[in-house]
Amino acid sequence: MFILDEFYSLGRIDEIAKSMGGLPGFNLHLWPFLQDYNQLIELYGRAGAGTFLANSDASYFSGSMIWIPPNWFPKAGASSRKTILM
Repeated sequence: MFILDEFYSLGRIDEIAKSMGGLPGFNLHLWPFLQDYNQLIELYGRAGAGTFLANSDASYFSGSMIWIPPNWFPKAGASSRKTILM
């Protein structure tokens, strides 16, 4: 597991964008911390942000005042992933 605090301040990392879809196959997990979902979209675009969510074991959103449409969350693997909105 790679914990990436202040992920947004690191800027776009192309190596992460290219490999995000394959990491779970190697039992590797990223845990990026962002202030809100829009920061992820700004860095990686909506499709890239969707790839992050689709390959996440869990998503946790706390204290964000930004509404995220439910259809933005990928359905792939929906039975095994958890999303927590607080």
